[in-house]
Amino acid sequence: DEIDGVAAAPDGSAWLTGKFERTATLAGTELVSAGQADIPLARIEPDGDVAFVHSFGGPGEDNLFDLAADERGALGTGWFTGTIEFDDVTLTSEGSTDCVVVAFDPEGGVRWARSFGGPGPDGCNEVSLGHDGEITTSMDTAGGWTSPAGELDASEDRDTLLMRLDRSGELEWGRVADGAGAQRGKAIAVAEDGTV
Repeated sequence: DEIDGVAAAPDGSAWLTGKFERTATLAGTELVSAGQADIPLARIEPDGDVAFVHSFGGPGEDNLFDLAADERGALGTGWFTGTIEFDDVTLTSEGSTDCVVVAFDPEGGVRWARSFGGPGPDGCNEVSLGHDGEITTSMDTAGGWTSPAGELDASEDRDTLLMRLDRSGELEWGRVADGAGAQRGKAIAVAEDGTV
């Protein structure tokens, strides 16, 4: 089990996510996975009270690696295998794993969820929220698909894809960061003027 993403909201509450296998207890709530690994989600109030604990998943391994939060809720990024359900949204991966970007309201309800990926293993790592609510994330991809940055050749080495989405989940742009050997996005920061 892992807590991979922690984000502080403007009201002082803390959001937590990651993955758990089989069963786990988070903030006093017992969770049972639907598959190999599921995604926990919790928000802790500034006084330490638990606002909610939820879980999301499917039959495979699912994980959110990072969170960003503001007064409108939180954004999570990670990967999933096969199919996954986020409340009423069902996503199906194109390959072994796909990137997932999911938006939550302040009570942990799902506003929307989107997936990105090709035939190989793909997944999103880091996420940042800009001042206007824009979402920037990094995705590690094995290529072999038409990405937000254009056609990517399949490769045994992964490339890193930067993506910008608006607050409703609509794609604004994509850029590839590649080079010799495998690439991996491990941190992301967005300046006040929107540069990454």
